[in-house]
Amino acid sequence: MSKSSVHVEGVHCREVEITPQAALTFGNPKRSDCHVRLTEFMKRFTYHAKIVLLTLGILTFEISLASVLGATTSQNVDKILVFGDSLSAAYGMDKSEGWVALLQSWLNQQKPHNKKFYQVINASISGETTHGGLRRIDQALATHNPKIVILELGANDGLRGFPLKTIRQNLNELVKKIRDSGASVLIAGIHVPPNFGPVYANRFFELFEETATQHQVAYLPFLLENVALVPGLLQKDGLHPTAEAQPIILNTILPILRPMLTN
Repeated sequence: MSKSSVHVEGVHCREVEITPQAALTFGNPKRSDCHVRLTEFMKRFTYHAKIVLLTLGILTFEISLASVLGATTSQNVDKILVFGDSLSAAYGMDKSEGWVALLQSWLNQQKPHNKKFYQVINASISGETTHGGLRRIDQALATHNPKIVILELGANDGLRGFPLKTIRQNLNELVKKIRDSGASVLIAGIHVPPNFGPVYANRFFELFEETATQHQVAYLPFLLENVALVPGLLQKDGLHPTAEAQPIILNTILPILRPMLTN
């Protein structure tokens, strides 16, 4: 019997001569090892094809699930924008030591009990004034779309003796812009030394409460309560709180902020 070889998609086989005795044992004497190899090849191909299809199905499911979970997570995250000056910018210390970073840590600890997750954005700049804040607020609101804004500006205005009327106008405009964006506002008030006389210092302090009352927003009278007059809690300049004072500042803010958080 003549023999010939066959090539099929990488499968090389040849016809073999089978004796009658072998045929009784193995079956059809016309059968070739090519047939056997092709059969095995098709079995392997079918098996691997099923694996590939199953893998693709799992990947598709994982991608769909990830999309759903991602959308859900995004919907459950609200942003708190801290819009202030050096008192909120962790001046003179590592950012992780400031009260804003401590606020994020505190919120993270509340996650098991809250449906809402909160991300704190610190847009505070050392030396910032209410006028500088007005130049930045629109972009900050558009970029971050916060649910809550902690407005901590005015100290540098008072230290420089800016006209009270101007400070009031700037604070009012800041609060209006924030509320128009749909965010809630917490105004953090501040005292300044009587460098420009006690009348100026007292009227300056009153501006924050008057602004909060006018717009019916949350109000913290004095950010540095329990810090400003405590030895060792201010840096050498006598103005900026130390790292040790940051947890105290956070604990001063939380009673006002906590009711604003939605579960």
